[in-house]
Amino acid sequence: MLDTTGFLIINNFAGNSAVLDNFFIFITNFGIPTIFLLVGITKDKKLIIQAVMAFFLALMIDQIINLFFFRPRPFILGIGTLLISKSSLSSSFPSGHALMSFAPATILFLRTHYLGKYALFIAGFVGLSRMYVGVHYPSDILGGLIIGVLSAMIVYSISKGSQRSENLRRYY
Repeated sequence: MLDTTGFLIINNFAGNSAVLDNFFIFITNFGIPTIFLLVGITKDKKLIIQAVMAFFLALMIDQIINLFFFRPRPFILGIGTLLISKSSLSSSFPSGHALMSFAPATILFLRTHYLGKYALFIAGFVGLSRMYVGVHYPSDILGGLIIGVLSAMIVYSISKGSQRSENLRRYY
């Protein structure tokens, strides 16, 4: 009930303003590539590899969750306004867009706060856009955020651990 209420607070704006509708559709479609553009402009190969690894780890976790859990999207239940075409066969939880945006954005933030804060800002708007366009509940976004951030932290921690090992090997 609270999830539906939160969804409707955001989604009730959909269909009332062409400017807002087009903005959030744009963010839904181009937010993730924009985050990867920020990752790419660093030209830091290690950062780029970590961002891609976090992205794919988050996607793998998403696929595993979807093997065992299915949640219908709001529009399947006749809730809210749908602004984009979306398959009714895919699970609403967790939000793939949220996890795919927060994973690389978090890596970028951990490696360089300056660009990372912009990437996290964009990732937040990606999550918001998914509710606005009518395909996710707030808890779907929260689940995607958690999976994306945890995936990034796992990749970052493993990378730091391997870097320490490499430094120790060079020292001894």
